[in-house]
Amino acid sequence: MKRNIQKIALLAVAVVMLYACKKGDDYLDPKVSNDLTADAVFQDSANTVNFLHRIYYDIGFTFQMSDGYQGLSRYAAGGHMVTGNEASPQRYNGAQNTAPLMALGNLTAEVVVAGVVENWNVPWQNIRRSNLLMSRINESPISAPRKKYMIAQARFLRAWYYFLLVRTYGGMPLIGDKVFDIADEIDIPRNTFEECVNYITSELDAAAQDLPPVETQLAEDYGKATKGAALAVKARMLLYAASPLFNGGSTSTDPVLKALTSYPTYDKERWNKALQAMEAVKNLGIYQLYVDNTTRKGYGYYRTFQIRYNMEYILAKMEGRNTTLESWLRVPSLGDGYRAVPTERMVRSYFMKNGLPIDDPNSLYDPANPYSNRDPRFYNSIIYNGADWFNTSNAKVKIWTHVGATTADAMPASGGVATGYFIRKMLNEDGTGQTERCWPLLRYAEILLGYAEAKNEYSGPVSDVYDALKQIRVRAGIDAGVDDSYGLKPNMTTEEMRKVIQDEYKIELAFEEHRMWDVRRWKTAEVELNYPAEATYITKNANGTFNYSTVIRYNYLFNKRFYLFPITSLEIGRSPALVQNPGW
Repeated sequence: MKRNIQKIALLAVAVVMLYACKKGDDYLDPKVSNDLTADAVFQDSANTVNFLHRIYYDIGFTFQMSDGYQGLSRYAAGGHMVTGNEASPQRYNGAQNTAPLMALGNLTAEVVVAGVVENWNVPWQNIRRSNLLMSRINESPISAPRKKYMIAQARFLRAWYYFLLVRTYGGMPLIGDKVFDIADEIDIPRNTFEECVNYITSELDAAAQDLPPVETQLAEDYGKATKGAALAVKARMLLYAASPLFNGGSTSTDPVLKALTSYPTYDKERWNKALQAMEAVKNLGIYQLYVDNTTRKGYGYYRTFQIRYNMEYILAKMEGRNTTLESWLRVPSLGDGYRAVPTERMVRSYFMKNGLPIDDPNSLYDPANPYSNRDPRFYNSIIYNGADWFNTSNAKVKIWTHVGATTADAMPASGGVATGYFIRKMLNEDGTGQTERCWPLLRYAEILLGYAEAKNEYSGPVSDVYDALKQIRVRAGIDAGVDDSYGLKPNMTTEEMRKVIQDEYKIELAFEEHRMWDVRRWKTAEVELNYPAEATYITKNANGTFNYSTVIRYNYLFNKRFYLFPITSLEIGRSPALVQNPGW
């Protein structure tokens, strides 16, 4: 940790990279200024504001899949989609890429590739930047009310980056407001998981007091932290803390490691704390699902990811107008992209339009026509063989992925990584231009799911749980059915409802950097991530029909030590007070 803090000091004091923020195409995008000392930063109001924007710049760094972002190789290989077994890596599928390396079970404490070490470095860099801003902002010629607002934002961001560390590693060293410099000797032990949860939630409570609600936020501040964002991140932290991995579920039997990586014992009341935190966000009465089932079924679900000003987004990584996701994920016949392609298991997860899973005998699923009558979120998330799409002239075209198709989208007759599918979710279906999308880091659908999960675990599958899930399914465009159940079986047990909720998470939040963390906190990753990544092998018959079979593309591996990431051996060597995670 010592050398990392020294590196952070160099970045934030000796050579400060400033980032401009303005309304328009480069809103919160980086612009490298001249090298400035900390004195120069905090004696100029514009430089001080830009320094805060630099802390925001990394807020969604784990969401990225681009090989151009800080050189992180795992994102070129599909990133979180691959490590959550939602997708297979396509263009960059070598074992040296971090996502395949992790998914195939080759991660070790000795691995120091960029995509692994940035999970440690980037949060610590921004925690230090937050502390530096708070310690020196009074030197800046900024009005007192604006300073108060900026301090609240920095406090929120510090808590956010601590959350990213805790979900990845467990308990972390809590350094408070300390700003370490190059000459400081740093050998700080880890705080317990409980201490970290208490610190993060108390900091978010304090930040919420001084952050505006989104409806009164100035237009030029849109995208920055709000009261709702602080309460929602707190709710997510408490939901994680109540979940099986952390609520007395450490994989270690050593008392010290158990306290560092979870609460030592289970307490059902933690679900109640998470429930109350979710209710606090709901009760703001600000956020809502974006609903439009008139344009087409589930169109609101599609449209949510295309618009900047969005009352479903509670926290987002701001981006200028862009075609970034298209460049990452677009079908090969229309340009670059296809860094990750959906697995067959992910495709099978989507319900039918009546809300029933495909293995339910009443679902009306037809294996000979597997893409008919599916949950509308399927059509808004997956490009499948024969799906309509739009080329760069905005003309509707068919995407054919079957063996022998005449475009670059076709599955090879043998070998290769193609799965028969491409990702549609979040992509702009108008092929002619850019979109104003931002990265969805936390949206209201997650709050409804978290509320349903916590309520079910604490009180059982009561009507409020059903109501929250129905809101999700109504917006999705699922048929109500004759009993207005939207496919939800009446009188479920807690265990049955838990499975339904977890399936809903998988579909509703697909490809949004949730799956790899959800199956860890649920402690189901040994099942969910420990199976082959499969493809659908599609061949065309002479009469125009298709045959479908399953082939294995990757043999993914997950074992207990993967529930938490290892602190690299280099970091342990530099800071011996750190204790390694279980199994590493």
